[in-house]
Amino acid sequence: MEGKVQTGIVYQTAIYANTPPGSIIYGYLSNGTTGMANRWRKPGDAALYQKLTMNENSDADKAIGYYLGSSGVLTNASYLRLKTVSLYYHWNKYLLRKFGMQNGAFYIKGQNLFTLTPYKGADPENQSITTMPPLRSIVMGLEVSF
Repeated sequence: MEGKVQTGIVYQTAIYANTPPGSIIYGYLSNGTTGMANRWRKPGDAALYQKLTMNENSDADKAIGYYLGSSGVLTNASYLRLKTVSLYYHWNKYLLRKFGMQNGAFYIKGQNLFTLTPYKGADPENQSITTMPPLRSIVMGLEVSF
């Protein structure tokens, strides 16, 4: 049996791809996150995010500008990704002779099988709100010659 495994471990900091709840352009070209539900709605509320606004001259909008210019937009975008796995099994000679074959093998290959990350965007590798993360694919096959 032969096999190959390729992983990628990347330690990085990134600017979170979505703008914060409360921003005028929050969710523009993308869906907003569920974090948006944890926002201030009335005086006295304790919430992670400020109230939402569409008013460009409000105190809330000014606070968003300060936030976007601070290190608060930085997030941990480190990740561990299992990029490729390839297993190749050659059948033994006894089995090959029994069925009158010269060669026989089974293989399975997988790409982008899983990613572990604390990053909340779609993909920590490209960090774009308009680009799909890499697709997962699994291929299996038989090789036989008589």
